[in-house]
Amino acid sequence: MTLYYVLISGLWISCCYSQATTGPHSMSVYPSNLFYSVSEWNTITDIHCTASCSPSPCMFSWERAGVEVSNTSVLTLGSVTRDEEGQYLCTARNTQSDATNTSRLIVVTVIYGPDSITLYPPDRIYNLLEGNSLTNITCSADCYP
Repeated sequence: MTLYYVLISGLWISCCYSQATTGPHSMSVYPSNLFYSVSEWNTITDIHCTASCSPSPCMFSWERAGVEVSNTSVLTLGSVTRDEEGQYLCTARNTQSDATNTSRLIVVTVIYGPDSITLYPPDRIYNLLEGNSLTNITCSADCYP
């Protein structure tokens, strides 16, 4: 509430002005997908967060694993890497009242690999005499799924 004082003929007259703060409310995220599964290096469409605040516009931020990744209403991931996999959350804040509201979780899964292929034992050439058996060779790789 803001008070205004007016001096009229030596008398103080006070009046007041009040503007209610509301929001953020009517929070939504679009596109409305909650789960995104994308191959590494492919792109995801920008994800937009909206909410209503009064008297001023809402401030927005996006976070993943508790770390802010964007301070706008739009989450732009571009060419996705496996490091960007995780759960994203949009927060809207009313700058007048510091009230906040959060979106539903947006889950991004990144499909990648196989890469980092290793053989054990690491020999590249195996000599084997007829009648002998080959020891076990283990192959591993980093991939999802």
